[in-house]
Amino acid sequence: MPSVLRAVLDEVVAAGGGPVAACGAAVRAAWPAVLRERFVRCLRAQDDAARRYLGALAVLGPGTDPAIVARLADLDPHGLRAVQGQLTDQGLLTDDHTGFTHPLVRDVAADPAERERLHLRAARLLHETGHHARQVAAHLLAVAAPLDGWAVEVLRAAAHQTATAHRPDAADDHDTDPVAVRYLRRALLDSDVRGHERGALLVELAAAERFTEPGTAVRHVSQALPLLASPQDRAVALTLIDPSTVREVPARVREAVRAADAGTDPVADDERAVAVRIRARARRLAEQHPEGLARSCALLREVVAAPDGYLSTAAGRELVGVLLHAAALTGAVPAADVAHLGERLLRITPAREVRPPHGIPPGDGPRGLLVLALVAADRPRPLEDWLVPDPASPAAATADELALVLLARGRPAEAAALPGGVLRERGVPTSAAFHTALIAAAIEAGAPALGPEPAGRPPGGGLVAHATHQLVRAAGALRADRQDLALECLLDCGRHLEHLGWSNPALFPWRSWAARLLRRRGATAAALEWADEDLALARAWGAPAALGRALRVRARWSAGPRAGPS
Repeated sequence: MPSVLRAVLDEVVAAGGGPVAACGAAVRAAWPAVLRERFVRCLRAQDDAARRYLGALAVLGPGTDPAIVARLADLDPHGLRAVQGQLTDQGLLTDDHTGFTHPLVRDVAADPAERERLHLRAARLLHETGHHARQVAAHLLAVAAPLDGWAVEVLRAAAHQTATAHRPDAADDHDTDPVAVRYLRRALLDSDVRGHERGALLVELAAAERFTEPGTAVRHVSQALPLLASPQDRAVALTLIDPSTVREVPARVREAVRAADAGTDPVADDERAVAVRIRARARRLAEQHPEGLARSCALLREVVAAPDGYLSTAAGRELVGVLLHAAALTGAVPAADVAHLGERLLRITPAREVRPPHGIPPGDGPRGLLVLALVAADRPRPLEDWLVPDPASPAAATADELALVLLARGRPAEAAALPGGVLRERGVPTSAAFHTALIAAAIEAGAPALGPEPAGRPPGGGLVAHATHQLVRAAGALRADRQDLALECLLDCGRHLEHLGWSNPALFPWRSWAARLLRRRGATAAALEWADEDLALARAWGAPAALGRALRVRARWSAGPRAGPS
């Protein structure tokens, strides 16, 4: 069609283009207004059968089975051939009759109201002729009017097909296709089911949202819980809440997790898997309480005695990661046991498969828990190999996760230079154990730790936020040689960490730092008390790095005055 080509080229030239290869994309993207008007006039001049065919093809899309297009356009085989020949002769259809000669023809083939009516008819037709639910659902999403029950069920089936087909190897559930969320949100909007069935639909939606929108998934689980009919159904719904977010959910959801964890013993394998996942969430709920951490460590000792049953399932590995984290915070299980279990997890699970959901603070997801535990157990070397299996490829870690490993390996300059991390960007750390440990590691290694001393109280509340804030203040005070302020901040940080039950000197060596500063002030008895306590805890934990530091600090009582922590 020379007239079409002329209109397109005029549009490109008017925009400053020319007859060069670089303008190819501009030619393909050009939709001149004059050409649109020409096509509109041409379509108005068509007979009713031709307009029906153009509308049907526009809705179903180029390449659709001609028999389906004919049914939607209400054409018999003879009428179909006649219309196709007529429109091809006029330059509106391609020679094989399966597509349009220009995208503008499809764009103007039906007005919005007619297009919506055709989408609904196309959905019904495709459903009745046995097409995949996803093909039907694509048309249903284009309909603004409320959908009937059959359409809602198709949307639910399409979401299920999308979730199972998005990644055939199913190795990484984090990459949920967002179209599944769209299907289920529309199904929820138009569904008239009540009670348990509505709760089940909310759970399906939460399952689709949990990695890309974990906060929204929590809200839908919360709405579903009172609607679900059985304790097992409620437990399954609760497993959709990521362990890293469980402390932030509404109080009634936290109580539901505790109630599910205290429920009856499961019998079937699927019930056992759900029970183990609930246990992981209950243990994370308790990791800011000394008595809860003690129960987690007691459970970890049971796992250490018979680990294979846990390490052989995804649910079991999730729980083991949580328990290792609890042990690392407290130092109540020997570092050798933590290292042995943690290294087995490294061999079983690639780092990219345990990245946190979107919006979860760095280090607070399942990978961060394992990184923190193995750093505390003095195993940074296998961690670096796990996070960076190929130096030529991007690391399978956040900047903060990798920074903690580099600090543990004695490479503070590399850690501080990582783009996007708390140390380089001078950002505000989150109120997670990981960042508390990261700031402590930066202080110990002499790496830059969040720039100048912050003023005022920490953003947000809670013991962890306050402890981290005081650590950052201590780092700034030490750099400014304000040792009295540094000591005050360290002791206050330590009191808050003790309230949490986080006593492991491998991660939180504030006692040894306080001992050094007190010794410089001449408070020998107080300094010796802190040094002895730090040494006792380091011996109980057993990691070489923490024990070596504690021994060096304690040995200084037989030496002359030394400087405070750097």
